Amino acid sequence: MAILTPSPRHTLLLRRLLSLLPLLPLLALTSCYEDFDPNTPYRPVLCLNALITAGEPVEVDVTHTWFYTDREASRNHTVADATVTLYANGTPRPLATYLPAPADTIRLHASSPTYGEAEATVVVPPATPVTLLPPTFTLISTHTEPSLPMYQEAHFSLTLPLRLRPSHSPSSTYFHLAYLPTSPAEINEPTSRAEINEPASRASLPSPESATVPSAKARGSHASAPASAPASARASHAPYSTLTLGALNYKAEPLFEEHIGTFESLTGIDSQRFLYFTARRFASGTYTLRLQFPEATYHVNSPHYSPSLYNAAISLTLYTISESLYNNAVYRWQHNLGSISTIADLGFADPIAAYSNVSTGAGIVAARTPTNLTLPLAPDIAAALSR
Repeated sequence: MAILTPSPRHTLLLRRLLSLLPLLPLLALTSCYEDFDPNTPYRPVLCLNALITAGEPVEVDVTHTWFYTDREASRNHTVADATVTLYANGTPRPLATYLPAPADTIRLHASSPTYGEAEATVVVPPATPVTLLPPTFTLISTHTEPSLPMYQEAHFSLTLPLRLRPSHSPSSTYFHLAYLPTSPAEINEPTSRAEINEPASRASLPSPESATVPSAKARGSHASAPASAPASARASHAPYSTLTLGALNYKAEPLFEEHIGTFESLTGIDSQRFLYFTARRFASGTYTLRLQFPEATYHVNSPHYSPSLYNAAISLTLYTISESLYNNAVYRWQHNLGSISTIADLGFADPIAAYSNVSTGAGIVAARTPTNLTLPLAPDIAAALSR
């Protein structure tokens, strides 16, 4: 007899609905509705999207809005007759060659004879100095495979403390954190930069639901067999070495839960996979943020020993982001995971209005400045596997 296993999406939806059961009697006491005419006249407007990164060329995505019954526009909503002008600190600059710098005030103006005009302004935030403090590496267990020349596994917990010292006022400073484990470059192919939570393009915006690297495993030219595979299967994939960070313990860091309101807390919603936060808790001007990975693993399989097998590291990027990018991330989280969104889906509340800082109310123009760090793990991993 086949056993049906619910998908993670269905499990999440069921969990959210069950968390709202105690509130259903209260919701039943309220009701609201209004007539809707599907033939209501509708005028499309320009939609402007841009994710501006300091030191990188600016790309702007110009489309137009459409009525939900317009299937043709939903398939193709490009604007062929649009022109875009970029102003940096009040001066027009060529879009193709301008490279934004921290503290630049950028205004994007789009114009189309068909859909009208749209504009938005954003300030490129300054970089935030970050100090990587000594990590805590706690070995849990090790495993070797006697039938293979060199097969090793190390299971450990890892805590990474980062000291942040923003240069701007805490009330107006926002962040997005990204991380990526890497394995030796001479054994595995370098992992794509896109796996450090980069959006698909500069004009697109990152989704909070993809804010971390699921299972955080570096991909290499030689696919790594799982530890549970037979020794013969694992041997056929040698040589390889793979660092797997496992799930981040979000509850260990209060900053990752500051966007959760009282209502979400009552219904049991957590901060899973949300790595956007503010500096509002930085009382002394600095803050030590702690990333905890309680179930990290390192695998090595090679026909011979080489010190390079242990050259693993974690690449960290702290983006100082504009308020518009933070507000967009919170909106997406509320829309996809928040309790109010679930209530709205059931018809007991109005849908959550999309956030926009564009003059037409459609789209988002945001900016960010990265600070990059690398934590080498070779000494700790080599010491653990030599025991």
